Amino acid sequence: MKKLLFILSFFLTLSSCTNKTIQLPQIAISGESEIQNHSQIWVFYKYNKDKIKAEINKNNTISTTNWIINIDKRLPIREVIPVFQMIKAKRAKKSIHSSEGMKNYVSYSDTSKNKIALFSIDRIQHITLPKSEIIQMEKEKHCDYVMEFSKESIKINQKEYTLDEWNKSVLDSLSSGCVQLQFDEKLTYQKYLNYRLQLKSFLTDSLAVENTEYIIK
Repeated sequence: MKKLLFILSFFLTLSSCTNKTIQLPQIAISGESEIQNHSQIWVFYKYNKDKIKAEINKNNTISTTNWIINIDKRLPIREVIPVFQMIKAKRAKKSIHSSEGMKNYVSYSDTSKNKIALFSIDRIQHITLPKSEIIQMEKEKHCDYVMEFSKESIKINQKEYTLDEWNKSVLDSLSSGCVQLQFDEKLTYQKYLNYRLQLKSFLTDSLAVENTEYIIK
């Protein structure tokens, strides 16, 4: 049975064969580190004619396995979100070869344990909207806390924190309720996944993060 233990050697083999490499996000937070029965998806950073694009290699996906998505940390999330949506749509297409219970994971380098870790994206839905439409949506569907992440700062219910001020104690100060997440589309995938894992690890059980995340374009 294939386990995540072999992911790094497979990655090196792919890189040497295609002359392409992926820089995984580096985050000092633990996640799942061993999984059986998986196949790989590779999302490369491509810079061409002053544009950054995601280049996808999904030729090795097998519908009867868990899928591990390896994404270059330098990509802006405006390029990553369509990848998530495409992969979930592909997974949703049932065939005689499909298996129940298979999941979609993203990989990252857990620097606290010096190994590859995984984060499931199955329950997360992404919607990309202009800021004006998100503001209107907030009025129609109230949530106790709205967290907005940009390249320069983080806002919680419009209270702004610098990146240096953002830490676990800020999250500990919140009381119970639901949390809505908004991310600027210009954030790098490294930043996005780092914030997402921090929230998963540090928010108390009394705070429920909504499954729908909004990407601000």
